[in-house]
Amino acid sequence: MSKRTLQRALRAEGYQRRVIRKAIGLRLPNKRNRVAWCRGKLHLPVIGFWDRVIFSDEGKVEVAANKRVYVWRRAGEEWNPACLNTPPRRKFGIMI
Repeated sequence: MSKRTLQRALRAEGYQRRVIRKAIGLRLPNKRNRVAWCRGKLHLPVIGFWDRVIFSDEGKVEVAANKRVYVWRRAGEEWNPACLNTPPRRKFGIMI
């Protein structure tokens, strides 16, 4: 079977080739805490929020391997653990 034939068969079944998402390394209690925090902030007014934000002229540049990894998945499966990739182990960053 050729590569193109396999691609056509996967598309006919509803799969699409997408760039793989990076997995976020959070434990279950931390995930629950984050969801609870977001739900608590859902209906806060925007007025007065920007008064508490501090802007600076600093920036961080990170250099890492930029290899694209693709996965065949259906719509709505992007956060399925089988369709996620682990984050890169080493990065080089510099503050500017």
